[in-house]
Amino acid sequence: MAINEYGQSISLLDHYDVRTLRELRNTQNFFCPICKKEVQLKIGQKKVSHFSHYQLAECTIDHEAETETHLTGKQQLFTWLKQQYEITKLEPYLKSIAQRPDILIEKNDKAIAIEFQCSRLSDSSFQKRTLSYLDSQITPIWMINASHLKQVSTYQFTMSPFIWQFLTKFNHQYPTIIYYSPQKQSFYQLSSIIPFSPTLSFGQLNETKLNDISLDVLLYRKSHTAFQHFQYLWIQQKVQFRLHFSIYPQKNQRRLLLALYQNRMSPSLIPAEAGLPCPTMYWIHTSSCIWQLWIIIDSLLNLKIGEIVGFKTVYRAFCNRVRTKDIIVRTLPLVTSNSHVSFAVMEYLQMLCKVNILEKVSKTDFRKRSNFTIPVNDSQSFEVDRKVINLLTRKTN
Repeated sequence: MAINEYGQSISLLDHYDVRTLRELRNTQNFFCPICKKEVQLKIGQKKVSHFSHYQLAECTIDHEAETETHLTGKQQLFTWLKQQYEITKLEPYLKSIAQRPDILIEKNDKAIAIEFQCSRLSDSSFQKRTLSYLDSQITPIWMINASHLKQVSTYQFTMSPFIWQFLTKFNHQYPTIIYYSPQKQSFYQLSSIIPFSPTLSFGQLNETKLNDISLDVLLYRKSHTAFQHFQYLWIQQKVQFRLHFSIYPQKNQRRLLLALYQNRMSPSLIPAEAGLPCPTMYWIHTSSCIWQLWIIIDSLLNLKIGEIVGFKTVYRAFCNRVRTKDIIVRTLPLVTSNSHVSFAVMEYLQMLCKVNILEKVSKTDFRKRSNFTIPVNDSQSFEVDRKVINLLTRKTN
């Protein structure tokens, strides 16, 4: 978008043909609506037409290359939202925070910024833009191009740190990532996300056509898949983890391996209770087996039957492992309500109650009820993993 010398806004979303664009370029001058410096209209044959600053010009706002996919998706989303909200603005410049969202809507005196992201964005830029919106009482809704969706099987997905930034949770809805495909004009909503490892997660994917849903329904509908749907796949991943952890340990796991050997435990024969699914462990980048194994070693393994441990003690040890980088937690700027990494630690202790290792004696205290289930050999490991997961799902039901 640019303004001409008459102060009129010129948006390339208005479907100008090449002939009209050439006429505009020959008869008018264009200026950036933000820095007010002159820009040039580049008319594309293979690439999408766009306005561009001259090489030496500086602007107060970051600019990303505009792809045809981004332009098309932005236009589709703008048309869709304009039918739902009376006040819908395309690329307005918000001077107070020096940002220009793709779309801004106003609803009941509340502002919502819609960002449709196609290219990769650094963690720092994503967090800066998101926090600027939040600090200005603007709700940011980030949607990502569906080309970034990597589905391994019905319930398995590979997710990079870049994708994890888009995890969104407002109010009490389930955390979700919203993908959008301009080609298919469809939303793909990934929910019930439970990470097994830094890159592999389990979840449910729902596809909805653009014109079959409103923004409110998209954001707040309840979509949840029970763990039982993919528990066998989870056990299979646990088997693979045991194998690779014992044969191909990573350099940053040396302290953990030393702790295992000090406790006379083989890397392939870790307790079956390490690697349990917890609803909010999306906060933790480290593999579920590893961060839970640290909790076992640091706080629970050497407790005697009947001894009590408090949540504060367990969480303090967990935070120490975060400080030493044995456990890595995620920064999730769009998870803004009723969630924190400490929730995952508490949930794990509650899971251990369900599999009869602990029992809850107060709001924050737990008594050790039995010893952890440690397989005696590799062939037994699958069976004990299966038994613990089956017990967990029965207690959850």
